[in-house]
Amino acid sequence: MTRSLNEPRTGSSPDEEAQAKPSAQPKEEVSTEWELVRRAQQYDNDAIHAIYETYYPKIYNYAFMQMGDVQAAEDLASDVMLKMIEKVQT
Repeated sequence: MTRSLNEPRTGSSPDEEAQAKPSAQPKEEVSTEWELVRRAQQYDNDAIHAIYETYYPKIYNYAFMQMGDVQAAEDLASDVMLKMIEKVQT
């Protein structure tokens, strides 16, 4: 089941709502993210793993909240991560 971004969420908890909302990041955190990207561009597996561990759950949670389907959310999150890693390394 899909819905547009303008439709209200139904049945989601405050924790789910908080996870879906973007948050302001401190400058140090943004700097660290760029450092991870730089290292991932050099095929650093630890950096790639850190990016995956940071962003896969966020992408999955967003996809699940939008689609309401575990398998579809897992597939989408995996596809997004794979494409992101491929793009970072080109």
